[in-house]
Amino acid sequence: MSYRLIDQDKLLKLSFEKIPLATLIIDAESNIILKANKLATKFYGFDLEGKHVDRINYHPEKTFLELRQKLLNKKISVIQTKHITRQK
Repeated sequence: MSYRLIDQDKLLKLSFEKIPLATLIIDAESNIILKANKLATKFYGFDLEGKHVDRINYHPEKTFLELRQKLLNKKISVIQTKHITRQK
């Protein structure tokens, strides 16, 4: 039996890009988009990295802030929101 060592960072990066959904990694404290896969960039129609999530968030600010607080308090692990996309 042979084993191949895989660089964990490369594996995570490859997995992130291969997810068949528009996927974002957002800093929970600053709400800055840290990483967006290619499908997310195509879906939104512009480069998202480094942008504030308000650029794409459709929820009223109060609702989003409540969800964000639950995330920070570890009451939830994911926030699902309606998003603004590029005009078609």
